[in-house]
Amino acid sequence: MKKIFLFFIIIAFCQCSAQNLVPNGDLEQFTKHYSGVCLDSSGLTALNWYMPTKCNPDYCNSNSCWPDGVPQNYSGYQNAHSDNGYFLLAMFAKDYTFEYREYIQVELSDSLKAGKKYSVKFYVSLCDSAQYAIDDIGALFTMNPLIDTVTNPPPVIIATPQIINQPGSYLTSRTEWMLISDTLIAVGGERYITIGNFKNDANIDTLFVPGGSENTSYVFGSAYYIDDVSVELDTTNGINENALKQDEILVYPNPANDKLNVSSTLPEGISGEIIFYDGIGNKIAAVKLAEGTNTTEIDLSKIAAGVYYYKVYANHLQVKTNKLIIIK
Repeated sequence: MKKIFLFFIIIAFCQCSAQNLVPNGDLEQFTKHYSGVCLDSSGLTALNWYMPTKCNPDYCNSNSCWPDGVPQNYSGYQNAHSDNGYFLLAMFAKDYTFEYREYIQVELSDSLKAGKKYSVKFYVSLCDSAQYAIDDIGALFTMNPLIDTVTNPPPVIIATPQIINQPGSYLTSRTEWMLISDTLIAVGGERYITIGNFKNDANIDTLFVPGGSENTSYVFGSAYYIDDVSVELDTTNGINENALKQDEILVYPNPANDKLNVSSTLPEGISGEIIFYDGIGNKIAAVKLAEGTNTTEIDLSKIAAGVYYYKVYANHLQVKTNKLIIIK
């Protein structure tokens, strides 16, 4: 009887544990492309993951051949955040013939559910050879895969990722793994996650970091290792999808012309902010949200017509994201 009771406790514990929706999120499962003696650097590929453009990210593993090994590889020396494998992505190309970006993409094991809050995390580390750090690494969730394996040179994917590193907080460490994490409220149906830099050279912020490669032929001015990607249903007891009901944050009219109103009715102890972005992730306006009932008018007369996005934060957690259309 005791054994049966223990069995049900274990089952209950497993069912309550959060499930990572990213298959092979720890980047430990791979396939081999060679037999016998390894003679090339493309010997391993991470299962489930693929590149959405013609720019080719590198998969590094302790089982890889030079120069894609772990911890030593052609971009530097770094142990995996966990176990044996990670990706290497070029985020910014210095003195290159076109705007070079590398991305990784994976299909989630299940679509995100509308109105549910999800916790998203992944770790990055600046490569030893990189000359620049950036603050614009993000994760983009889409309902359909992003695929362009034809265009040459490959395009920069211009988009506003739902998860992004804090603007102005440059990811500079070559020795430590830096966590990028946030929560999102799903629109519903998102099935694919793409990780990379979604800004073009005209809008990216870079910070020179001494000690990088002095080789001028090295095209990757900024490159990062990526490891341990997770997307999990957030079941914490803090701010959740029920904390801010749909009618507590109103953005109107939408579509808008020259004026936009933001009305909020927040419970006691909850304050926040709504931030507006253009299509490439530049912040164009921000409004503080205090507890109680408040309405703020935003002047849009100097903002061009187009499609914009806004994110709502409550007690520093992202609780809502939506689209804003401006017409003139």
